[in-house]
Order: sequence, then C-alpha cells, then structure tokens
Amino acid sequence: MKNKSQTLQIIFSTVILIVLLIDTNTATAGVRDGIEICLNVIIPSLFPFFIITTYLNSILSDYKLPGIRYLTKKLHIPEGGESILLLGLVGGYPIGAKLIADLYKAEEIDEDTARILLGYCNNAGPSFIFGISSAAFASPIVPFALWFIHILSAVITGFLLPKPKCKKITVHQSAGKTITQAMRNSISASISVCGWVIIFKIILTYLYCWFPILIKSQFGILITGILELSNGCIAAAQIPDTEIRFILFSTFFACGGLCVLLQTVSVTSTLGTGLYVHGKILQTGFSFLLACACGKVLFLSSQTSNTMIIAMVLSVVTITFTLRYVNNCGNRIKNHI
Repeated sequence: MKNKSQTLQIIFSTVILIVLLIDTNTATAGVRDGIEICLNVIIPSLFPFFIITTYLNSILSDYKLPGIRYLTKKLHIPEGGESILLLGLVGGYPIGAKLIADLYKAEEIDEDTARILLGYCNNAGPSFIFGISSAAFASPIVPFALWFIHILSAVITGFLLPKPKCKKITVHQSAGKTITQAMRNSISASISVCGWVIIFKIILTYLYCWFPILIKSQFGILITGILELSNGCIAAAQIPDTEIRFILFSTFFACGGLCVLLQTVSVTSTLGTGLYVHGKILQTGFSFLLACACGKVLFLSSQTSNTMIIAMVLSVVTITFTLRYVNNCGNRIKNHI
C-alpha cells in the first residue's frame, strides 16, 4: 500500500513537472498574481489578526466572558473557551483552527473536543468579508448582511454538531504567549497561508489559460470559488445579477474552498481536520439558504430561477445527509473522522 502511494506521488509530481516545463510562462504569471493577492488582500487582512488573536487567546482562555458565555454554553463550548468562538469569528481563516490546535497542543482540550470545535469555530473574518464585498456591492448594508449570515450559519452549525466531552478549559501557566512569540507564530502561519494561495492561483491561471470557455462560464466561477476563496469572490464580482452575486459571496465565505481546507490542515498539524469538512458542508448549505431569503429582501426580487430552486433542494438534501452522518458519529467521533 505504501509503495502504491509513493508510486502515485511520483507520477503526480512528474506530470506537474512536465506541465511546468511545457508552459513556464503561465506558472510565472500565476505566481506573480498570487503574490499580488497576498500583498494586497491576504497579508493586510490576516497578519494583524494573526498576531492579536494569538496573543489574546493566551490571555482570554482563562478570562470569563459573561457577555457571550450564554451562547457558547448552548454551543457546548467548554467553560473558559469563549475566546475560541469569538476570535474564530473575527480573526478569519484559518485563525480559529490555529487557536484550537494551540489549545490541543497545550493539552487544554482533548482531541475529540478539538475536532468538534473545528466544525464551526473557523470562519471568514470581518476584515476580509467587508474588504472584498464592499468593492463588489454599491449598498453599504450588503457587507453587514453577509457577515450576519456567516455568523448565523456558523452558530446554527454549532448547535447541530455533537457535544464535546470537555467541560472546562483550565489554562496552564506555560500556555501564555508573549507578543514576540505571537508575532513569530503569526509570521509562520501567514507564510503558510500565502504559500497555498499562490499554489491555487497557479492552478487557476492554468485553468484560465488552457480551458478559457469552461472557466469563464458561471460553472467556472463556481469551480474557482470552490478551489480558492479570494479568486472566487473576485470572479463572482463580475456577475451582473446583484442577487446571484450576493448568494455566491455568502456561499463562498461559508465554504472557504479547498485552499482554506489545506490552510487549516497546515496549522492543525497532527490534529487533522476533525469535523471541519462536515461543519463546512452544513454551514455552506445554511448560508446559501439564508442568502437566498435575505437576497429577496435586500434586492426586492420576486423571481426565482429553476436553477436556484434545484440548488435549494440540493442544499436541503446535503444538509440532511450530513446531519445524519454526524449524528451517527455520536460519542464515537474519533473512529469516524
């Protein structure tokens, strides 16, 4: 089995190398565009949050936050872990996952609890949501609506996921971080995130170059958003129908895409993805349905296309089957993820 895996890796790497040799210019253009996105979007919106959330989490983990304790209690987040939800909502991908991984490494929470929390405590931050949606929508209300839907869909997902075993987080004295340590960790995490963004920008550049008819269609925009969040939103911003654009933005924010999934894996290390994928499927479905309802109010639309109806039905079916799987996991989550 190991030899077969190694053979596949060698074949895959060889194919990639051949593609790079055949069309080096496309790869170069992808790297250049990826670096530009990192410099103009990713680093400005994430790096400051990486530093402050990493530092704040070490302080807030043993600090009572009565204002949100009622909500976190209903979501079964262990007492003392209120900052996980709070910072996971305002920090942006993959800060929530990194905070959970840090607590797990410090042995503040057990493995099962960490894997469950990954399902709904890793979300797009307001700096990214407001920054990228403000340029795509004329109304200043739209970014607030998108952020509200994103938070609400994450909370709904948290209510539906299994209950963690851990009841309380007791912070060890060694768990605290200085601002210098937080900055070092943030630089490392930012480099990892930017690396994945550049890699996916190269992939998307090849798709644009080699399959222009597919990638410039509406289906191509959907593929772009599933692969990488930033590029998906940039592509969706070109759609003339404001309501469809709003729904796609909301869906992409909740989904995160394959790039965010790999970013999450890069910061969680041996913890793995846990219920992250299952949680994102649920959150994406709820976010899509909420955006469809909200879009009718915001843009005073009364028409619903057949494609939209089919997408709604598929969302409900996907949510139902995902919930059935998650509920079947029960107390044996470790054996199923």
